Amino acid sequence: KKIENFETYTDQLKQRLDPSVTIMQGINTQIKKNQKRVVFADGEDENTLKAAIAFKKSGLGTPILVAKEVMNEAIVWENDSLMIEDEIKQSPEIQTLEQQLQKAVDKEEYEIAARIRDKIKDIDN
Repeated sequence: KKIENFETYTDQLKQRLDPSVTIMQGINTQIKKNQKRVVFADGEDENTLKAAIAFKKSGLGTPILVAKEVMNEAIVWENDSLMIEDEIKQSPEIQTLEQQLQKAVDKEEYEIAARIRDKIKDIDN
C-alpha cells in the first residue's frame, strides 16, 4: 500500500505503540492550531533554554524567556533559529550612569564610582 502522508502514517504508528500518544497528539494538534506565547522563567538556565528551543521547533508557539539577572547577550528568534546577540538594549538612564561610572573610574574617583555602581544595581533590581 502506498503511503500518501508520512506525517499521518507516523502518527498512526505511534498510536499503536502507546495509547497515551493519542491523547497527547490531540492536545498538540489543538495547541498547534491556536499557538500562543509561553513564558519560560529562569531563562538563563541551560535546561530552560533547551525546553524553549524544543517548544519553538515543535511548532507549539512562541517562547518568551525571562531571566532573573540581566544577561550579557540577548537571545532572540530569527528565521526559526535561536540567535544570540552581543548586547541587549538598556534604558537610557543605565547607559548614562554606565558612562558616568567609566569616567569616575578613569579619573580614579572610586567613591563616586561606587555610588554610581550602586545606583545601577538599584535600577536593575
